[in-house]
Amino acid sequence: MKKAYLFLFVMVICTTFAFSSVYTTKETSNIIGLVDTAVVELMENPSTGYSWQFEIFGSDNIVFQDKIIEPSSESTVVGASVNVKWVFKPVKTGKATLIFWLYRPWEGKEKAVDLRVFNIIVEKNEEVPGERILEDCSDVVYLGDEISVSLDENPSTGYFWHLFNSNPEVLSLSEELIVKSGKIPGEPSIKVWKFKTINPGICLLAFQLKKSTDENSIEEHFIGIRVESGEERAKIKELKKGTNILNVGETVILSLEENASTGFTWHLKLSEEGIVEISSKTVTTQAPPGVVGAPSKVSWFIKAVKPGKVALTLKKYRGWEGENSAIESLTYTIQVK
Repeated sequence: MKKAYLFLFVMVICTTFAFSSVYTTKETSNIIGLVDTAVVELMENPSTGYSWQFEIFGSDNIVFQDKIIEPSSESTVVGASVNVKWVFKPVKTGKATLIFWLYRPWEGKEKAVDLRVFNIIVEKNEEVPGERILEDCSDVVYLGDEISVSLDENPSTGYFWHLFNSNPEVLSLSEELIVKSGKIPGEPSIKVWKFKTINPGICLLAFQLKKSTDENSIEEHFIGIRVESGEERAKIKELKKGTNILNVGETVILSLEENASTGFTWHLKLSEEGIVEISSKTVTTQAPPGVVGAPSKVSWFIKAVKPGKVALTLKKYRGWEGENSAIESLTYTIQVK
């Protein structure tokens, strides 16, 4: 199976490093072909009662096909986790979003303890059909951080962005403003929403573009946010070349430069699943506004979850050309004790 090519929407002015107090989100999307199948892979622990449930936005463009449970080598052990795959099939070109919530069915989505967002763009392609593993598009931030989201809005059309915040007790809207107005009639302006992290937890921000009198929107953006405690951030160290020794529960960060404008981006693979848990690839430092072709810094947060040894291989290539066309390759080793 191949990783889906991750595309960055032009939605944000700038993004600062994750350890700073201001974080400007950047919506991302997985690019897949019309003849491909899209696969979401997540871990579940049946003994806890928690299971992943999903919603599809843009169901005209993609449909659910199958759910596959792959027991791990320790699946016979009480309390062991299992790997679960959900398979989706594109039916026409366009955009779609898959939102996964982790909760106990009898408690409902309001009690969800985790969240994943998978934005998708389906395009026509002439490649051999294949399975594309989707990358999580949600963001991890820390208690005390501020989050900024910006979108183009054109009031002359009568359409305005409407915000839905699933958990104001985790992420509170602190300011809403226009930072750039159109200079001529009909020219769009840039609207910004600023949020403060209040408590650890999960939050979904849904932006719908519609008229005040309409029920249905003409465009939607979904941003998943996971807020962790400041103590967790203080413990994070940079992953180093060679062998890294970690304790179970410890988290490290791996940061690399890439230049998405060239099409060359980093793709990560693990030699063995279940030893570490990796958050989605996050753009932590973006090129300055107006600077075309400048590199960005991307990061992965890596958490040790059980004892063992695992190799992380990163290859830089254009998603549509495949990993055999990689122009650069790096390997890191993690020993969890």
